[in-house]
Amino acid sequence: MSKQDFLYSFEISYQEAIDTINRSCSNSNGVSLSKEVHHKLGILIHSMMDLWGRIAPDNNNMLEEEKKIMQAFRFICNELKHNKEYISIHKRVSSSTFPFSFPFRFGSNSYIEWKEADVKSNIKFENQRKAYQSMLAGKSVIATIQTAREIIEKYISGSRCDNF
Repeated sequence: MSKQDFLYSFEISYQEAIDTINRSCSNSNGVSLSKEVHHKLGILIHSMMDLWGRIAPDNNNMLEEEKKIMQAFRFICNELKHNKEYISIHKRVSSSTFPFSFPFRFGSNSYIEWKEADVKSNIKFENQRKAYQSMLAGKSVIATIQTAREIIEKYISGSRCDNF
């Protein structure tokens, strides 16, 4: 596959995941879309990590936060592939819960956030799990995948990506 093919696959899966999450959040019966959200997120994560594996710069050239975010997404990818106990990666949360947390979300009935890593994972993924817990768990899925997309866009024009 060419760079354009990997990028196209990532962009399509990114948009489909965002659209599905938005439909789920605006649907009062959003629980019924949970499997579809999980499916679209799984496709997006695999597509993202396929692309990232080909363009990732030397760690010395990345900001520490960028390293942790991409390591956290690598954790999700590895768990989806290798851990039979890892059933769900997200949860739907009502935006009007007490006590209020900030920033408070107005206008939407709910949003999707990453679940805590509540299953035992392979010890070789421990640093990835820690990155997941600190960078993604409990945070908005849409906001964090947008951040990952920005990181990918930042490094896609690097010299390494022209080699595949």
